[in-house]
Amino acid sequence: MLAAVARMEAEGNPYAPASMTLMGGPIDTRKSPTEVNKLAEKRGPDWFRRHCIHTVPFPYPGMMRKVYPGFLQLSGFMAMNLDRQSRRIWTCSTTSSRATATRPRSTATSTTNIWR
Repeated sequence: MLAAVARMEAEGNPYAPASMTLMGGPIDTRKSPTEVNKLAEKRGPDWFRRHCIHTVPFPYPGMMRKVYPGFLQLSGFMAMNLDRQSRRIWTCSTTSSRATATRPRSTATSTTNIWR
């Protein structure tokens, strides 16, 4: 893709894309399949086309273009890493409550003086 777009730009092709996104993944998914690969093998490409690909509605830029929306990508990523995400949320919530519990409490007198 990179070479094709570079050539299109060099030749002044009016259909050269304004931007492109390069995304990385495992080199050989057969050797170390991730949960994404396992799901893709189980469901197949037709399932993904029917359930994950949507058309950009009017009046948004790219109207009528087929896309895999970011909110689906994020929710899928979080669902596949649910144990790690829930640990992170739990750690943050317990840390903040612990910080609140150990914070020195103001006396009524000092609180009153602050507001005067």
